[in-house]
Amino acid sequence: MDNICGICGDTDSKKYMHTLNCSHSFHYECLVQSFKYANNRNCPICRKPSDILPMVNSYKKPINLIHYDYTTSIDELDKIKNFEHKKCDHIITRGKNKGKLCDKRCVVGFYKCSSHL
Repeated sequence: MDNICGICGDTDSKKYMHTLNCSHSFHYECLVQSFKYANNRNCPICRKPSDILPMVNSYKKPINLIHYDYTTSIDELDKIKNFEHKKCDHIITRGKNKGKLCDKRCVVGFYKCSSHL
């Protein structure tokens, strides 16, 4: 019964889990929403302050006070804002596109699309 999100209670293995420095784990997207609406980066369970979240593949764009804050250096901020998202790298095994890369948008936190997870 591991990989249960402490926010939504879902066990969906097709969602990226992130573990905070207090050892509590949540779906990345649930955590971003929680931080965004609480206006802080405290763990939703124990309320300990957490670090900024790393950018992960396919997450739309960085959010101030969640992915970066006033302590983030200019170089680090440039890396975050210019984060290169990768497309699905699965090689199609059947059909008219057999042998080609899938190239669809990946699921947040993964390097595969929802069809190939």
